[in-house]
Formats: sequence, C-alpha cells, structure tokens
Amino acid sequence: MRADATTTAAVIATLEQYRTSYIDRDLDRLMATFAPDQDTILLGTGADELLVGYDTIQAAMPRDWHQSDAIVWEWQTPMVGAAGSIAWAFIDSAVDARMGSIRVRLPTRITAVLELRGGQWLITQMHLSVPATGQTEGESFPPPTM
Repeated sequence: MRADATTTAAVIATLEQYRTSYIDRDLDRLMATFAPDQDTILLGTGADELLVGYDTIQAAMPRDWHQSDAIVWEWQTPMVGAAGSIAWAFIDSAVDARMGSIRVRLPTRITAVLELRGGQWLITQMHLSVPATGQTEGESFPPPTM
C-alpha cells in the first residue's frame, strides 16, 4: 500500500539523512537513522556484509570510508509504502567511489524497512545490492558456465 504524503516525506527524510551522512562520513548522524536494536540488519554489497545488530553495523560502517577517498551516491526518488507504524522503501541508485586515481561506479538497488518510534522513522532492515551484469536484458538467468 502506498504511504500517504506525510509518511512518505518523513521516511524519505530518514533515508536522505542516511545517504548524506554516509557521503559526509558522519557516523553519529548515520547511526541515528537506525533502530538501536540487536536485530537491526544491514546487508551490504560485499559477501561478508551481513551485519546484524546496531553495534555491529556501527563498527562496520567506517570500512567503506577507509577504503575510499570520496563517495558520491545518487538516488532516484524512493518509492515508499506503509501500514501503520511500519514502512518500506525501494531506491534505485548509483555509487561513485574514488580511490586515488581509480574511480568505480556501481549501480545499486536498496530496499529498507523502517519503524515509527517516538515520532521518527528508523531503519530496522536495509539491503543494498548490485544488479547482476552477466545476463542479457530480458533474461532471468546468466548463461550457463559449463
């Protein structure tokens, strides 16, 4: 179900705070977007980025910043749905990272689940993925490797 305008604006504000805090490398402001629970989940694009728990997420976030000189993260307008105190969002995006003279651009897709707590929407689960590039447009699976 589509979220109403008020909910959509508030959810987008939380997600935008996450995005700008990530770009600015502001860990405290970024962590303020997450529910402070031990079952809050962040799934990153790396195979080892299954982060469960607020403290685990907080400890892992600086890794990207240590491995890059600058990051630009462009987002399309999030699509937001909601039911009661739970909201969900999808964002099509792209990350541009600079590491010295090397530049990398990753198309990314983001899904997030947020919960309204004390008047603020907080991320309880977020999943970032990179679309598979080994398959032809219109195909559901990459070609066989046999």
